[in-house]
Amino acid sequence: MENWITQLTSDDWKERQQAMEKLVALGDDAVPRLSKLADAADDGEVRTRAAAAIRQIEENRIAGTSLITMKVDDVPPAQALAEITRQARASLMTEPANLLSQKNLRPVSLNVDHRPFWEVMQTLCAQAELEVTGVSRHGREVGLGLTRGGTDWMDKPIVLAGPLLIRADRLIRISTAHLKPPRDVTEEFTISLTAFAEPKLRVLDYSATLRLEEVVDEKGNSLIPPTDNNVPANVDVFGNIREGTTSHWEIGATLHHPKGAGKRIVRFKGSTALQVQTRAAVMELPVAGAKNVSRTVGGLRLTVKSLDTARCDMVVYRDGRSDAEWYGVRMQLYAGEAQLFDDKGQLVARSQSGLEADESPDSQRLDLRLRFARESGDEGKEARKKPISEASRLVWTFPLETRELVIPFELRDLPIP
Repeated sequence: MENWITQLTSDDWKERQQAMEKLVALGDDAVPRLSKLADAADDGEVRTRAAAAIRQIEENRIAGTSLITMKVDDVPPAQALAEITRQARASLMTEPANLLSQKNLRPVSLNVDHRPFWEVMQTLCAQAELEVTGVSRHGREVGLGLTRGGTDWMDKPIVLAGPLLIRADRLIRISTAHLKPPRDVTEEFTISLTAFAEPKLRVLDYSATLRLEEVVDEKGNSLIPPTDNNVPANVDVFGNIREGTTSHWEIGATLHHPKGAGKRIVRFKGSTALQVQTRAAVMELPVAGAKNVSRTVGGLRLTVKSLDTARCDMVVYRDGRSDAEWYGVRMQLYAGEAQLFDDKGQLVARSQSGLEADESPDSQRLDLRLRFARESGDEGKEARKKPISEASRLVWTFPLETRELVIPFELRDLPIP
């Protein structure tokens, strides 16, 4: 660390920049030393760069790459995963819920120093024979999880890009000969990928198409389609995934297959865009006696008309918001999630898919209904499921602020069909 701090005063701009990037890569470990520099360094540029590095580390906590440092030998996967998720500031579900307590899981050994979350997870999954998957409850996805499996999910070209793992799934090329004169031949050439987001990210929306920067074969041919009336063939198209959260999704692009094209894509550079939650509003209420209770949550004035273990009815007031602002409020509420907990803080029930919302005739309020369903227990152990009657506290969370992330990535050596 001290060597990199010394390099912050280098005469070479590139060396100064690289030193700052290495300090950022240390994450929270570098913050105390950087804070001293930002406050007391004699060199003004050092103070500026130290402050900028701290800001970047803080942003990475929310939407950047989580860096993992740990050393364990032959430990149960549950122990290793607990430390990984602690450092990544997120939980990771399992399917079934008791997966990690099963005795026949293989032990794992990890020795990593500030390595990306997804790199560490690939190693853990390969050793323990686990697979990353999306976990759903009551018709809505609730996050990323692990299940039994092999290495099939990562036996394809993979690249790590910030908080994403991007896997290339398919290259598809279809030639169609039209037999009626003039007997043209048309080509369809597409690529399909899957993006997996770190579990700390709450992804509210994503672009279904890639923005292409460079796609070339071994002959130097560009495989990016030509523009049509100055409009690129692949433009950002958001999927409007507004309800709940998304842990992984498909993205793709249309490619160009010119005459005489080669057999391999030697370089594929593009970017994908997604909307993530950066700040949330939280309302907590006891289930008992929650009737006609008024609150202001995240700047929204609302009244909980009734609440029990089956449903919650509430009213949200517009309070002078413009049409665009009121639409934004609705999108925030649709992306929220409500949970019921018992007196011991154990999750008992979740809100079901499909927030019910009715706007008043004068468009000045929304009548909302949240319906709850019991949380699943361990597979094969029905008696361990918490009775919904034990629920005593409501926690309702919805996004207040979002940020668009544009994540660049590069793949190499993809075979052309």
